[in-house]
Amino acid sequence: MTGTLPGSEYSGALDKAVTPIHLYQWKDQFPLRGPEPKSLPYPIASLGGFAEAAQVITDQVQAPASVVAQSILAAGSLVAQPHINVEIDGREFPVSLYLITVAASGERKTATDKIVLAPVKKYERQLVDGYDEEFITWNVKLAKLKEKKRGQSLDIEAIMEHEAKKPAYPMMLTKEPSYEGLVRSLHEGLPSMGLFSDEAGRFIGGYAMSEEHVLKTAAGLSEIWDGSEITRTRGAEGQTFVLHDRRLAMHLMLQPIIAYRIITNPLLMGQGFLPRCLVVQPQSKIGSRMYVEMSTRDHPSVVEMDQRFTALLKKGMTLKTKENSQRNVTLEADAKKYWIRLHDEFEAGAAKEYEPIQAMACKAAEQVARIAAVLAYLDDDEVESIPIGAVKRAAALMSFYLKESLRLQQIAEEDKRIKLAEKCLEWVFNEKNTMVVQWNQEKKAMQFHMEGFLQRGPNQLRTKAKAERIFKFLHDHGLARKLPTTKFGDVERREAWEIRKYEIDENIA
Repeated sequence: MTGTLPGSEYSGALDKAVTPIHLYQWKDQFPLRGPEPKSLPYPIASLGGFAEAAQVITDQVQAPASVVAQSILAAGSLVAQPHINVEIDGREFPVSLYLITVAASGERKTATDKIVLAPVKKYERQLVDGYDEEFITWNVKLAKLKEKKRGQSLDIEAIMEHEAKKPAYPMMLTKEPSYEGLVRSLHEGLPSMGLFSDEAGRFIGGYAMSEEHVLKTAAGLSEIWDGSEITRTRGAEGQTFVLHDRRLAMHLMLQPIIAYRIITNPLLMGQGFLPRCLVVQPQSKIGSRMYVEMSTRDHPSVVEMDQRFTALLKKGMTLKTKENSQRNVTLEADAKKYWIRLHDEFEAGAAKEYEPIQAMACKAAEQVARIAAVLAYLDDDEVESIPIGAVKRAAALMSFYLKESLRLQQIAEEDKRIKLAEKCLEWVFNEKNTMVVQWNQEKKAMQFHMEGFLQRGPNQLRTKAKAERIFKFLHDHGLARKLPTTKFGDVERREAWEIRKYEIDENIA
């Protein structure tokens, strides 16, 4: 078929079997970036005994509910992980949770974390004060043992025994460690730690997650989440060891522009780090928050939460503790039946509605068991078997996290596509080679041919399949259309496109 498109002076072969005819027509324009799909309400009641405190912080600090809940779950995981594992049919799971909160600056992430983590930081300071005194005492005794007296040889065995009793530096929280630094802390310091950061962009953009170290760090963090042994083999003295039963809870708070870099990172997804993370990105509350004249810290439910965390921390590690001593908790009979049904539903969903986040869906049942154990431990630190109520609350939370992950995956993929489209627009209106692009004054549009685009266009779009997907995306937004055979200089090009500016924005060029 040959002919002239309505409204165009260009003519040539139009093969409808290859190119749908609608691609040759302009569509109405609308912005590339539309409204994001909204998050579901966070099931804050599922936090059980801490639900009231979470609601008070949400109402008075006016941070999004999911931000508050993430901080509470992270703190709960931190205090529970040194003491319990979940056992199901002989398989043991740590109760460590990895949480990621995506929220813009000003959403009161830091204010929330200060309230929730106050007892943890207070206890850590007490440990550090005690460490300073104990280390001085230990060091003085070591110096005496090494003091060589006339006519006497050193008691090497006594020195080695004393060196083995060196008090552990009580670092409970770290913000931006390298993986090597984290392992060293778990070896020489406390065996249970929290990687908590209210400005985690420094961690994501730092040494540990740099291009050359990201795989090592992600793989290492995944192994610690699994409860695997940590092996270290180095030539330096004291750098060869095997660590068992080390635990790490994690809560990273990220701004969206940083978060999308990791949420869409195929390496972090394929390696398995991201599927181990529970991620939220709530709707912004900025602009709707009127001042609340009240001290949140003094509210009875928040005071009770603070006291509960403090009591659980005091049951924890001392300065001399170098090993965790977890005991296993199981599921009550009815809770286990319910959990098995959940397991099978998640497994079936991994090939259906959860297929875009399949790896996360495959770990969903284990996440339910971990969350349920944390909730049960916060209620009763002597718990031996997890009741069905805790499992149902954990299931409600996990259902939210799965739906949230699907939503964020959609947003992240759309953001990635929009950025490529914007790069395409920028290139088209800035390319100087007139044999590749030409201005159509009548249509107020820039024309270019596929061959030239694949040779000179943005690096990320230099395959025909990728380029055509972006051109069709621009067409759907009324910014591009395919051309019939078109002359560029003296050469006719069969594959060519035309892109126009936003009518509402004349600054693209």
